[in-house]
Amino acid sequence: MAIGALGLLALLSLAASMKLEGLEFYAFAVSCAAAPVLAPLAGSVNNDNLCFAGGALTMLGAYLYVASQKRSWLIVACAGMLLAGISKLTGLMLCGGFLAALLVLTGMQQTVRRIDIAIVAVSLAAAAAPYLAFTLHYGSPVPNTPAQIELLQSGAAATGWGAEPRMGAATYTIVFLKSFLSEWMPSLKPRNDFQFALLVLPGATLAFAAAGTLLSWRAIRAGRRVSSDTDVLVAAGTLATVATLVVHIVFSYQRHLATGWMMDAYPRYYLPMIAIVPLAALTLANAVPSARVRSMLLTFLIAAPLVFGVFGAPLG
Repeated sequence: MAIGALGLLALLSLAASMKLEGLEFYAFAVSCAAAPVLAPLAGSVNNDNLCFAGGALTMLGAYLYVASQKRSWLIVACAGMLLAGISKLTGLMLCGGFLAALLVLTGMQQTVRRIDIAIVAVSLAAAAAPYLAFTLHYGSPVPNTPAQIELLQSGAAATGWGAEPRMGAATYTIVFLKSFLSEWMPSLKPRNDFQFALLVLPGATLAFAAAGTLLSWRAIRAGRRVSSDTDVLVAAGTLATVATLVVHIVFSYQRHLATGWMMDAYPRYYLPMIAIVPLAALTLANAVPSARVRSMLLTFLIAAPLVFGVFGAPLG
């Protein structure tokens, strides 16, 4: 619980650093705090909490580094990346990829000091060391140990997946993404039609975030006078998230081909970069010329996670 609270505190500090106020602050804070998978994880012993906290610290340090150019904040960001990296490989890919992309995008607008590049490179090497050892010993950073193989084979056999024809890559990708959205709030009981319909709420939020990300990319291409520090944060986080998701799908598809396994679409792996979604959506909101429409969009971003959290899945 304390580790999850530390991650939320870091994200609230990020909002304060960005000077988010009023509806913008609540849209950001509620979107992060009301993530359906976050509270159950925070109340149990797992490595997802540390990964989430590490990612939040990475984002806080990265933003303050870009905004102030103070190396101390880059070190804070690297420390967060190390925490996330030792927790999960996806934590390393998300936070490490985020920091690497951040330096590249920052370098497109101003000179990045060599010592800063070295700090990130050394931190990445340190975080990747355990996974390099796994690769040298097992042939993969995510070892397919005998116990793991047995778990996948027995699980696929128990559900009947192992006996079914294997999906093509395109079909599997669609099924994976649909499962990913529905698993934003895991449920042991089947959803009814109303609860399935409510999946449009997180879906719409992602669509708004995608539109905001495009605006951030356009601003970055236009140059420093147009883009903001938040644009760099959003663009770097989106790059890292998409790259990780592609690797995740490819890896999961290989396991599906080998065993029939179908349970790899876990959104909790992406908690380290959770703040990118509301930040990108806020970018869209800030670009809306109508104050009334902007307020409606911000109100939606506040209400959507609350409504989905209460009504989006069966009780129990």
